[in-house]
Amino acid sequence: MLNSINNSLKKNGIIGTIKKIPAEIRDKSRLYSNKIIFKLKIKKAQNGFLQKSINGHLMNLDITDVGISKELILTGIHEKNSTNHYKKIITPGMHIGDFGANIGYYSLISAALLKGKGHIYAFEPSPYNFTQLKRNIELNNFLLLFSFHNAGLGAVNSKLKFYLSSKGNMSSFIKREEYEDIRIKEIIDVDVIKADDFFADKKLDLVRMDVEGFEIEIINGMHELLSRAQKPKYLFIEIHSELLHQRGSSAKEFVNKLCSYGYEIDIAFYRGKKSVAVQSKSALLNHPLLEKGYWETFFISQK
Repeated sequence: MLNSINNSLKKNGIIGTIKKIPAEIRDKSRLYSNKIIFKLKIKKAQNGFLQKSINGHLMNLDITDVGISKELILTGIHEKNSTNHYKKIITPGMHIGDFGANIGYYSLISAALLKGKGHIYAFEPSPYNFTQLKRNIELNNFLLLFSFHNAGLGAVNSKLKFYLSSKGNMSSFIKREEYEDIRIKEIIDVDVIKADDFFADKKLDLVRMDVEGFEIEIINGMHELLSRAQKPKYLFIEIHSELLHQRGSSAKEFVNKLCSYGYEIDIAFYRGKKSVAVQSKSALLNHPLLEKGYWETFFISQK
């Protein structure tokens, strides 16, 4: 093995050799190096949390979370392409619904760009994430811009079972398959609110939604809101195609339902990749990967 690598280095150089290494070995090497880097970074953690500047805002990141906290500790950014596009949309004075606010990554971006004007309705079903969300908002002195709701959104007002995952941004109303270090830590009962009821007398300019496959239920509870003359102009929704299948739905059904309210797709990134992006409803519906993985999707009202 070592001899073949040395021979390849002489013949093809470093880049050429790396390209020839099987993908499986490259992935294992990347995972191993990430583990080393992560261990070095968390040496500064206190009481299980590492405080780090993310997009210019301080965040307390849980070193035991194998999801978004670990990603931010390692890379300093989450969903890079969607983050950049999202920043272009926010303007001072907006009223924003953050559905699945998690620990506050997008909420903090929104708050900074509102420049003290507007409001953010942050919904997060996980009591653990909810606590971290409020702490991160308070840490950056943005509390006056927020109302916080430790609840989920859905088609009707109810109480449902919620699956808390070891990967903090994968907790969901949908039971997911466990693998490696991704496992269900606890099952709890969570209040679910119908958006039409909650926002009946409230303005919304933008909805950001990352709800791990529960998208169709929430949209079913937003009929009146999406039918208004002054409906939200922007929707940023992570469409979890394969999780929608578990609910008897599909990405195609979801996209068609949203677009029936007068929305068009601004841009959608497959698994967040800039190299696999579409900029219209027709392009997404005809894409061979429509029903695979997930799409970070931006909708804009045409009415």
